[in-house]
Amino acid sequence: ITAINSYLAIMEPGASASGSTTSNGGSGKRPVTLKYMLMTSTDVFAINETSGVITVKNASLIDYETIKFYWLSIEAVEEQRMSIIEQVRTGKYLLFIRVKNLNDNPPEFNSLAYEAYVNENERQTPYDVNLNQTILISDKDIDENDLPSDQLNPLDIRLIGKDSRYFNLIKLDTNLRRRTSQQQLDDANGGFINYGNVFYKLEALDRFDYELKQAYEFSIEVSDGKYTRSVAVLINIVDLNDNEPEFGQKVYEFSIPEMSPFNTLVGALNATDRDLSTKNKEIKYVIDSILIAPGPLY
Repeated sequence: ITAINSYLAIMEPGASASGSTTSNGGSGKRPVTLKYMLMTSTDVFAINETSGVITVKNASLIDYETIKFYWLSIEAVEEQRMSIIEQVRTGKYLLFIRVKNLNDNPPEFNSLAYEAYVNENERQTPYDVNLNQTILISDKDIDENDLPSDQLNPLDIRLIGKDSRYFNLIKLDTNLRRRTSQQQLDDANGGFINYGNVFYKLEALDRFDYELKQAYEFSIEVSDGKYTRSVAVLINIVDLNDNEPEFGQKVYEFSIPEMSPFNTLVGALNATDRDLSTKNKEIKYVIDSILIAPGPLY
């Protein structure tokens, strides 16, 4: 405990250092002793009865994000040695201890991974990617004003990986004092959204082609200067039926003898479809029309 003045001290979380109160041994010729007693926060602090030295009793309870300051009520009882008939006097003292904020909490994501399905060949870019849930990054280490701008250690958030160049993170407004909608509550894991929470959305910067690449994988990384966390992102491209079947050649010519019976093999055609999914590359052959010509078509 670092004494600032008679009424203020600064406490760093987890500190083992100690300080002491000051006492007057009394005026006059008779010697006196003082017995010090701590009347409040006895689960967190302790005081030496004879010296008045205040120490931390349980460092795990000193947490800026839980309690930012303490008022300690201290009593000093005068013990008379020279006479047993004189009244024993008691002095009371209030000590204000302010807890110092440290970077002791890592930033956290609201999900272990994010995933989305995006149709290929979106016409307009950029466009929002509908992830399985909104990206929420939280950090308990905020300054005493409890605002994102007063973050003890500002968060550095970036996309990592080769595929990340096709995407971008957009920060959303998080200065919300009211209770959110049910959907936002689900995203934020319930309760009130506090100022240590920051929402992001993901947008795509390119049109994707399922036939060229079926999925994009990258990571979101956040750092507060001391702690770094990352989560995986998987963007699945959805195949659309956007390719027409193509025949192997422009013209097919077959010959059959006249009076050929029913089901006589005439010939075989071959067509392919560049769509890769089973559903979209399925081809059905249908005779559209029959043209009777006197000779070859070419």
